[in-house]
Amino acid sequence: GAAALQYTFIGAPGHSPRSLRQALLENPDPALLIKLFETFGPNWWMQRRSYTFRLAMEYDRMLHAHLVLEPAIGRGKFLEATSLVAGNTPQLGEIVTLRGFHHIERRPDGHLSLRGEATPGQPPVRVRWLASVDPNNSAGRVVATRETLLRGFVRDFDLFGLPDPLERLPALLSETVHGTQSTIHGDLNLENILVGPGGFVWLIDFAQTRDGHPLFDFAHLEAEIIAQVIAPQITSPIDYLTQQQESIHILRSTLHEIAGKCLFNPTQPREYQLSLTLACLGALKFANLNPHAKHLLYLTAAHTAKTL
Repeated sequence: GAAALQYTFIGAPGHSPRSLRQALLENPDPALLIKLFETFGPNWWMQRRSYTFRLAMEYDRMLHAHLVLEPAIGRGKFLEATSLVAGNTPQLGEIVTLRGFHHIERRPDGHLSLRGEATPGQPPVRVRWLASVDPNNSAGRVVATRETLLRGFVRDFDLFGLPDPLERLPALLSETVHGTQSTIHGDLNLENILVGPGGFVWLIDFAQTRDGHPLFDFAHLEAEIIAQVIAPQITSPIDYLTQQQESIHILRSTLHEIAGKCLFNPTQPREYQLSLTLACLGALKFANLNPHAKHLLYLTAAHTAKTL
């Protein structure tokens, strides 16, 4: 529909538009990021209003599901769709009985994603159900938790003396943030930003567009740039921490300048540092990223969280 028409519009005869990923791999020009903000910022991210929220309410969705369950025989304590898993997380091997999950989506692998209802100040419970049948009133065995999955993603990664950001994750999600709210894209990845002739930029795929924390978009985009644009240019993780190559780091510094325009308090960058830490940890779940890219994301989260 509309997205296809917009995609065609920004092209030119004989020249199809490129994704921002392709454009930045060919030429890491920060002007494209500036153009993106100049085009959409006035009507999106800069139309802000005060917004106080627990970080989990905006950023829990970036992370992996709370639990992965497989069908089991038996009965266990009820896992209610309206109860937050945090603080009462079932352990590996434990059997639970699911109840009240009405938001059910089929995944490409045939399994189901289950989502409960958000409660005041708490994000919804999210579960991956390793079957295709309705899980409600069925028993399931915990085969993975968010904690075990994240630990599995980073098991062999050296932090080079930096503190482990995963140890801080529960406390970070519980933080209260005094920020702002605006229209956000919700999935500002490098493939959803198209570049046409003359550096014209456009967005596609508005399925997750909503009112939210504007820094959500920029943190997600920075994690994408680290994993898909910077990682291919860095030979080793330690080089990423020590290398000051302008052509690589100017993209990140430009994004920080843009995000700074959306801070609740421009003199307090901690609001964005929180967002970036969670965005980098959330990106560890993406199967299309190789271990090297995930290592750089983990190091970014560790380095950023160190300052919090």
